Amino acid sequence: MPTFVEVALRATVLCPLPVQVQRVLELANAPSPDLHHLGSEIRKDPALTTSVLQLANGASQGLREPLTDVHRAVVRIGLAEIQNVAMAHAMVAAFASRHERSGLVHARCVVAGTVARELSFATGLSASDAYLAGLLSELGSLVCLAVDGDAYEPHVEAPLEERGRRERELYGATSRSIGARVLAFHGLPPTLIEAVRVGDDEPAEAPDVWSVSAVQEPTR
Repeated sequence: MPTFVEVALRATVLCPLPVQVQRVLELANAPSPDLHHLGSEIRKDPALTTSVLQLANGASQGLREPLTDVHRAVVRIGLAEIQNVAMAHAMVAAFASRHERSGLVHARCVVAGTVARELSFATGLSASDAYLAGLLSELGSLVCLAVDGDAYEPHVEAPLEERGRRERELYGATSRSIGARVLAFHGLPPTLIEAVRVGDDEPAEAPDVWSVSAVQEPTR
């Protein structure tokens, strides 16, 4: 049975980010970003478009009518948020798998993101950070299904506490820790990583999963 380190390594190597979102990230990171071009690329991804518009409208409380134009939404929320939202969607999409329960977990991610955004006033997080934390809350479960699906699938619908106990038996850590490590590898903000991992503790002597040599030569 793979350890949580091996699961995280396999995920980063075997599940590349979708090409379309990579293009969005490339444009957002350009020295002189073309916002019109960036908006046009975002519109090619319906899920990303919906999230960008939702976050822009959440940041535009004073508007009489909701924003429906992606280009204006990009200007409203800024490039840093665009990068975070695009990366979050990329990872949720990258770890989709053939397993039947993968669709169920993906749906839970979307619902969690929507609910978290609406309740952000009570969490101390911005609407954007709350949405992303909710969207990525089950990333570790998606990773486990993508990398070790046959062994992990029976545990997906167990109550959260029981699922965590089973995950520790399988991998030595919960899916929350696995998801947090994948987020760290891809450079997501520390506050977001901690929000995804909240309430969970990694093994005290966990090795450095992100060494270059380890990523280049994952255990299979």
